[in-house]
Amino acid sequence: MKNRLSDVQDTVVQKYRLATETTDDFVHDNPWKAIVTAALGGVIIGMLVSR
Repeated sequence: MKNRLSDVQDTVVQKYRLATETTDDFVHDNPWKAIVTAALGGVIIGMLVSR
């Protein structure tokens, strides 16, 4: 059981690192797209919270 949990943890860590590297590359390559996406996300979340 301990080995199984360790394997699952390693897999999750690898996927997290891949996701952060991919996101970092996207933001560096497309800074304005990232800013607009974050702003739109903020607006949508703000609209949902205000209800």
